[in-house]
Amino acid sequence: MLAEGGAVIAVDVTPVKEKRQDWDFDASISGWQVMAHKLNPFATELRVPTLSATIMQSVAINSTYRIKQARIEADLLIQLDTSGTSILQWDAYMDMINLGYETAKPLIEDWLQKE
Repeated sequence: MLAEGGAVIAVDVTPVKEKRQDWDFDASISGWQVMAHKLNPFATELRVPTLSATIMQSVAINSTYRIKQARIEADLLIQLDTSGTSILQWDAYMDMINLGYETAKPLIEDWLQKE
């Protein structure tokens, strides 16, 4: 399928396998519970997700449909194995650029030969 401007190359950077976190709460937790736990000098560390991690997870869940649609419509889909890096790991951007280049180069070369 050719788009109006040419071929569509999609890059999927979602983790291949979702990292499962074990948190110290059940179905929900309030900010008051977290604050009370932090103020208690005898309490053990409470493992709860950060606000930024919660927002990023919400964005990832929300984009699932769009990712599936892009996979259908793309002429070439490049999937990167980003499982070793967190989306919030800002200092790893050069590693991600290099990973993208090294992954995409042979796939694009092979795809161009088939065209």
